[in-house]
Amino acid sequence: MRKNRNTSKLRLPGTWYYWLIGAIMGFLWYGSIILYSVSTVKLGVLGTSIGWPLFLASIVVASTVFGVLTGEWKRTGTRPIQTMILGVSFLVVAIAVLSYAGRAQVALDGVVPQ
Repeated sequence: MRKNRNTSKLRLPGTWYYWLIGAIMGFLWYGSIILYSVSTVKLGVLGTSIGWPLFLASIVVASTVFGVLTGEWKRTGTRPIQTMILGVSFLVVAIAVLSYAGRAQVALDGVVPQ
């Protein structure tokens, strides 16, 4: 930005919104990492093994839902939307399988996560 001398565009009127949205996104990302780390402890022995895929799948599902709600998928055609729905469906099934695996491990160990 220094080379092209366009750093002054960061201070243009109306850019406060982008700074605010960027700060909110950073806060939410940091908060989600903290919640992930707390939840891995609560998930027990398989916390990191189950927690990380659940965390990433939840991010993709949530961002896809917000993308649909904000109109990001408008005018893309039916094929990309079908692919997106199929992918999100696989992620939801994966979340269900991982949740079941966590419960099954608790049943095998007889140890309830705290």
